[in-house]
Amino acid sequence: ENYNGGGRKEESVEASKKALELLERAVELQQAKEQTPDVQTQLAGYFMQKGYILKKSGKEDEAILAYSQSAETADQAYARNNTQKYGFNHSNRNQRIAAEIYVKRGDWQKALELYQHCLNNLLQNKENKNLFQKHLPGSIALYTMFVGYAQDKLGKKQEGRENVEKGLN
Repeated sequence: ENYNGGGRKEESVEASKKALELLERAVELQQAKEQTPDVQTQLAGYFMQKGYILKKSGKEDEAILAYSQSAETADQAYARNNTQKYGFNHSNRNQRIAAEIYVKRGDWQKALELYQHCLNNLLQNKENKNLFQKHLPGSIALYTMFVGYAQDKLGKKQEGRENVEKGLN
């Protein structure tokens, strides 16, 4: 069956609404628990799913808010317990997705701030053996390029080019 349109828009909107309601409930239940790092990391995951649905529904401002709630919650979990590798990953992933929304809007300054935050986060924690070590060099390279690309778009051509090249090498 065809789910990409074909008179199914109402169903899709309804399904998104239902999913958001369920996620809101999951968030409430999670927030009612004692906020251990594990609970916070799981909560960050719920906020991330909420952001995804809101973004898909075209509610970008609300999506950005959900993504930043997720990143903040994940940061708290990781700050309290640096074995929270999913918390660490959630934080960067959410900020990257929020940055993509800003890029789409042409707000390169906001995107640059988020990319830079992610890159700093990676660089400051690259010695943490609890993280997914084999992915860290690639992530650092990728965010270095994201930073460079945003700098270039903001007219910082030299700095931007240097970062893109550094990321590629």
